[in-house]
Amino acid sequence: MAPSGNKIDICGQAIMRFEGSKIAEEWESFDELVMLQQIGALPE
Repeated sequence: MAPSGNKIDICGQAIMRFEGSKIAEEWESFDELVMLQQIGALPE
């Protein structure tokens, strides 16, 4: 799929675990279904 230059909106979250002042672990979750629909890869 060629780039379109269009912007998309996507919801997600990032959870981080710190050790002192540094990030020790990070988990991320995003609504990939909505993103794929917005770029035209899936039907709405």
